[in-house]
Amino acid sequence: MGEWYTIHPRDNPGLLRAMMWALAGDGHISFEGDLLRCVFPEHLGANDEETDALCRNTLVPRQDFVVLPLKPESVVPILDVVLPARRYIDAIIHIQIERDGELRFGSYDNFHRDCIGCRGIDPALLDRLESSGVIRSWRIAPDA
Repeated sequence: MGEWYTIHPRDNPGLLRAMMWALAGDGHISFEGDLLRCVFPEHLGANDEETDALCRNTLVPRQDFVVLPLKPESVVPILDVVLPARRYIDAIIHIQIERDGELRFGSYDNFHRDCIGCRGIDPALLDRLESSGVIRSWRIAPDA
């Protein structure tokens, strides 16, 4: 599926938006954390079932976990839930996106700068995100 890239973000919401739009299609996004304030519209089809690619990362204490289909028409409604009041970083601990059954993006430990990466993303997109200031830098993961 390609090399894993580590990403050093500058604009966390901008990075999340970019990854969601780049990977929207035949995929899913998961959120893990204190999701009481994250009420997703019913029509999005949220569930709490782990998949081969999207699984819980914090076992103790057990966190809320939700998986939603990630399609172009669901990007904005999902962002409308997770971006206000800094929920994407204060309430949500881990965010993962899979496409075609493969993990493509992960942001762990509240967008910790050493815990963000992707694969299957065109490096040209990462270059654009760097030149626009959304990310500080990106590189091939050393242990990839």
